[in-house]
Amino acid sequence: MRSEIRCERLESRRLLSAVSAAFDPSVGLLTVTGTENADQIVLRRTVAGTLPSSQKLDVLVGKPARVVFSVRFDAVKQITVNAGGGNDCVSTAGTASDFVNQPMTFNGGSGNDTLKAAASKTATIWGGTGNDTLIGGSNADALSGDAGNDWIVGGGGDDKLFGVDGDDYLNGGAGKDVMLGGNGNDTFVAIDACTSDVLTGGPGNDIVWADRGTGAARDIVSDASAYEAARTVRLVTSFANRVDKTLDGDRVVDPVTDVSYRSFAGRPLFGPGGPTASDITQGSSANCWLLGQLGAVAQAAPLTVRATVVDLADGTFAVALGGSFYRVDADLPVQADGATPQFARTGTGGSLWVAIVEKAYATHRFAIANGDYRGNYEDLCYGDPNELLTAVRATNMGWNYHPENSGVAFANELFTQWNARKAVAFSTGPCAIEGLVAQHTYTVTSVTRDTAGRVTSLCLRNPWGGASPFVDVTPQKLAGMEFWLTWGDVGAA
Repeated sequence: MRSEIRCERLESRRLLSAVSAAFDPSVGLLTVTGTENADQIVLRRTVAGTLPSSQKLDVLVGKPARVVFSVRFDAVKQITVNAGGGNDCVSTAGTASDFVNQPMTFNGGSGNDTLKAAASKTATIWGGTGNDTLIGGSNADALSGDAGNDWIVGGGGDDKLFGVDGDDYLNGGAGKDVMLGGNGNDTFVAIDACTSDVLTGGPGNDIVWADRGTGAARDIVSDASAYEAARTVRLVTSFANRVDKTLDGDRVVDPVTDVSYRSFAGRPLFGPGGPTASDITQGSSANCWLLGQLGAVAQAAPLTVRATVVDLADGTFAVALGGSFYRVDADLPVQADGATPQFARTGTGGSLWVAIVEKAYATHRFAIANGDYRGNYEDLCYGDPNELLTAVRATNMGWNYHPENSGVAFANELFTQWNARKAVAFSTGPCAIEGLVAQHTYTVTSVTRDTAGRVTSLCLRNPWGGASPFVDVTPQKLAGMEFWLTWGDVGAA
């Protein structure tokens, strides 16, 4: 008789990354070492009783989290986490019952890491290579993004933030912070109702949002170039819509409209490669004058858009318009489906910048006309594209009316302004040729000339967006209609 081997069916199991931990009692050092994979590591205190011996410091790994190491809490004097390779997430528990308050050092290593230290004592965080997110705690932390385009937020305390290489975002939070951008086009936020922060941009075209107090009091911006001082440094005394400068997640009063609001918090302000004119899709407001010209600003000078609106890292945004500043949140009016914005839609990657600027403009325009700081979306209907150019501090502005049969002369004027890298918009009259909408504003995205220097065609983008937003027209076709050009120098770097 032949023997038969019978095996049970193996149970399917999800294997956790082999994250290791070791404790050196001689110095009270807990060291956690990650892998080359995408590790999820959480440090947590557990309390089983009132005695010190009943409190443990746990190292949890994976999703769902599993405790892989425990040590008596009061024996730990310092913590080091070396995350290693991969896109890692390292954090500390932050509730009153389980927070970890020892000094700690996080080393992100390679990969796009998220490193959060919600500790009550100092944290030192090194991002390493990759596009990292670094979040400090409530005391004096030191955070360094290193290589990559990093997002760095200090939190409370007197922090030191270093971008090093890449296009970094640095937000000191509350306290007297020191921020150094390093190489790249960095964005600084030092708004905290305190004029004691020191910011150094380093090489690149940097954007600064900082505090201006009374008299000569202000945050120090140590190395702003003439271009940056004129175009990208925003010193904020107050927000015109009566919102404070303490960045703690305020729910801001929204502009008046007759539809419901929904929060779009968590969406990016700018999408990959943004801002661009292609982020713009007009909603139900008749504000092509605003969005068509805004697309021209994004086309000519994306940096100017980035200097006009900034994420404050607390769920709110700051917008600079016409010499005033507005703070708004991510609540947007929505259609009956509860998901689609009623007015400007989200852009590439779900980006919010167009909708946020539009929302702030509703407050800006209504406040100017009526003295009401809240604003009203209805007040955005109809306007002059040059109004938007004034609001973004354009210079060398102009406009030109072209009656019928002036297509060739118009084309030459258009090329002159567009070739000077100005933000150029095209507005139709009451009658339009086939393919164009009457009484509508378009973004001029390109102008083509032949070898003799004659303009042969121009490309216009309709702010309505959709599958085919671009329209190519020739000067000859435009001879059958009247139209306007508006332009301004918006600081193309």
